[in-house]
Amino acid sequence: MAGFIKRKTADRNHWRRVTKKSYVQRTIETEEFRGFISLLRIDQIADPLYIDVKGESVCIADEGFFWLGQLPQSGNYAVTAMFDAGGHIVQWYIDICENICLDERGIPSFDDLFLDLRVTPDGDCELLDEDELEAALASGVISQRQYDVARREAARILAAIGRDEFLPLCKSALFLAFLLEHI
Repeated sequence: MAGFIKRKTADRNHWRRVTKKSYVQRTIETEEFRGFISLLRIDQIADPLYIDVKGESVCIADEGFFWLGQLPQSGNYAVTAMFDAGGHIVQWYIDICENICLDERGIPSFDDLFLDLRVTPDGDCELLDEDELEAALASGVISQRQYDVARREAARILAAIGRDEFLPLCKSALFLAFLLEHI
């Protein structure tokens, strides 16, 4: 765990694994969603990125993959929908966060509150990094208020996913199609 809160950006500008990328973003203001959406296309990558999901190796980043970001202005989460080169969803990764805004370059960014969720295409949902959240609180990296925000938001999202009511999962394909027209 880091000794500080990480500031993450939708364009993944510090990600050295990706050696060439295309990127586009838009601000969306509808009744259903107010915030930022972004699309990163991985054009070249030094090494594909694989993760373990229930004992199975799953590629989440390779040439031709798309990472769609959804960052609501009024939420404490940032969703990354990861699509393979064929446009099929690989996973949704949900960062529990705060301070969603545009950085000095005009790129959507947020402060990561350590706790994350992973949702697979078959609907399996997993809460991740609880140990990091606990360690961040114990070491003073985050306040009790931030800890409580992270726990509350994760519980709210898990419940909404369980009811099939978490809008970012439903809107991923639509937002991908929209942004593909602009990349």
